[in-house]
Amino acid sequence: MEPVILVVMYWLILHVPGGHEVSVNAKRITAMREGEGGDKNKLLTGEVRCVISTDDGKLVNVIERCSEVRRAIEELEKQEE
Repeated sequence: MEPVILVVMYWLILHVPGGHEVSVNAKRITAMREGEGGDKNKLLTGEVRCVISTDDGKLVNVIERCSEVRRAIEELEKQEE
């Protein structure tokens, strides 16, 4: 009998500029950077409020604030318990 390996993914449904949904696996997030967006901020422009880095080197620009993303991650972790 082969052992069963359970892989659990915790998907966050976030929004990119323009309102389209993007799914991000919360377990793969390595860093987040928040800013106010707009023309004065060179990293975050337009509607982008949070840049999410993942463990595969990708960057995801979302309109949610990083604090909102953190709260969503915490909710997923509570469900895990």
